[in-house]
Amino acid sequence: MNTNHDIFLIDGTAYIFRAFHSLPALYTKNGFPTGAILGFTKMLVKFLNQATPGVVIVIFDTGKPTFRHKLFPEYKAHRPETPPELKQQIEPIINLVKAFNLPALSVEGYEADDVIGTLAVKLQEKAHSITIVSGDKDFMQLCSPKVKLWDNFREKLTGVEEVEKRLEIKAHQVVDYFALCGDKSDNIPGVKGIGAVNAAKLLKNFGSLEEIYKHIDQVNKKNIKQHLQTNQKNAFLSRQLFTIKTDLPDHHLPQLEEILVAQESPLNRINRKAVRELLSQFDMTSLMTDLVPQQILSNENYQTVKTWPEFEQLLSRLEQSEEIALDLETTGLDPMSVEIVGISLCTEPGISYYIPLAHNYIDVEQQLPKQKVLSALTPLLQNEKKRYIGQNIKYDYIILHRHGIELPAIYCDTLLAAYLLDPGGRNLNLDMLAERYLHHKTITFNSLVKEMGLKKNTPGVFVRVPIPKATLYSCEDSDVTFRLFQILTKKIAENGFNSLFHELEVPLIKVLADMEMNGIKVNSAHLHQLSESLREDLNQLEVIIHQKAGESFNLNSPKQLSHILFEKLNYPATKKTKTGYSTNQEVLEQLA
Repeated sequence: MNTNHDIFLIDGTAYIFRAFHSLPALYTKNGFPTGAILGFTKMLVKFLNQATPGVVIVIFDTGKPTFRHKLFPEYKAHRPETPPELKQQIEPIINLVKAFNLPALSVEGYEADDVIGTLAVKLQEKAHSITIVSGDKDFMQLCSPKVKLWDNFREKLTGVEEVEKRLEIKAHQVVDYFALCGDKSDNIPGVKGIGAVNAAKLLKNFGSLEEIYKHIDQVNKKNIKQHLQTNQKNAFLSRQLFTIKTDLPDHHLPQLEEILVAQESPLNRINRKAVRELLSQFDMTSLMTDLVPQQILSNENYQTVKTWPEFEQLLSRLEQSEEIALDLETTGLDPMSVEIVGISLCTEPGISYYIPLAHNYIDVEQQLPKQKVLSALTPLLQNEKKRYIGQNIKYDYIILHRHGIELPAIYCDTLLAAYLLDPGGRNLNLDMLAERYLHHKTITFNSLVKEMGLKKNTPGVFVRVPIPKATLYSCEDSDVTFRLFQILTKKIAENGFNSLFHELEVPLIKVLADMEMNGIKVNSAHLHQLSESLREDLNQLEVIIHQKAGESFNLNSPKQLSHILFEKLNYPATKKTKTGYSTNQEVLEQLA
């Protein structure tokens, strides 16, 4: 946005409605609606990234009747009532704006437009220029050499010239123009029978609404004159309704000097802790990556272990290290069948080693013998005094077990730790955890193989990745895992989960791994008998349910079940989806 404006007045209410209607229905794991919060935050961040340095103020409606409703009870009467799921999101949105350290203003009895209009007039002496951030045509009446409109959805800047070109009138005639032709969106009646063309012609000939009625006898067209005469009261009422107030008393506004602090970038003012807490509450922590500059982890101390002396130096370092992050690079995803391609080990943040063992491509350099390396690592890996860390370390455990190596000292699985801290969280893979907790964008496996011109689903594709690139990728994984371990175990302790995590969850990793490797024996005849018994019970329950519902319906159809529960039986609905009301387990348990 190539402008020099230094004060930006954002129509926050318009942002909210645009966000709500632009996104599908979204909810937290607890059923709280979040579509408007998500859309609003994204739009605000986008604008703050576009805006030139200056002051940003966000203005909201109060949601209560204004003086216009007293003048004309039908004002905006045709608009549908604000949906309950949108009302729930308004207060969190205002709290988010405040967490951004941006002023959030509203004045009871007036619309956001009036607050914006008053600020646009009062601040002109203190501003080089003012931008009203909105696509609402009502604000065209405020355009002046110093005040412009910015519609950041259409990427369109509107000033005096654009208004006059669009409406074919002078900018100061905008209010009288809409007093004549009305405004359907706000249910402002105007003069029935006079549209945009005739309104522009009348103002061109007479100059203003008053002058039109003073010289109404000079109106040549009989039907236009009749419409004007019949609707004179509506014309002047419409002008009152359409006119944005620019003279709200000072006691309705904050001390403007306190908020007129130009910033190099409004994003620098964000209270990131407060924003993170709010976004976490609404399952949106990934949005923090848009607000916090990406951290680039240094790879200066990522090393490829190519020779036996280098490997022996690594062994010496590992023997002195108590905590070691481990990451195996393999030929696939099934731990019971894959082969090891390389091993990454991290001993402290930023210091990581990659041992290539089975890369295979044209001109590949000599690698250390796999079996010899594994044999040399076995005493270290089986040392119970060490603390081994991994992301989904059960995968590595199974592979090492297949190679005759036990891993008795598993101390932390970062995936498991992240799940324990946020059981309903999505995307607990290493890439997403790095963004969430380290604000770092990792080298993803997909981007790595794509850069090589390879396909990610090609069997054994990692063997074809050049060793230097594999080193950066794998060392970053073990480095990130080590850093996450330090953050997540601290949070585990702060939340009182130490005993649960270290005494129950982590030991279960080996139990589950053993089950995966060995399988379990089952009495198939007994299970078949149980199945038949349960089927009979379910059939009986289905009969009882149909009797209580008064009709037969498909219990497996969420839509039919929703109809029975919430429309026929009038149970209270708690969570809405795209197709109706939710009947998921959580909802049914609440009803029970």
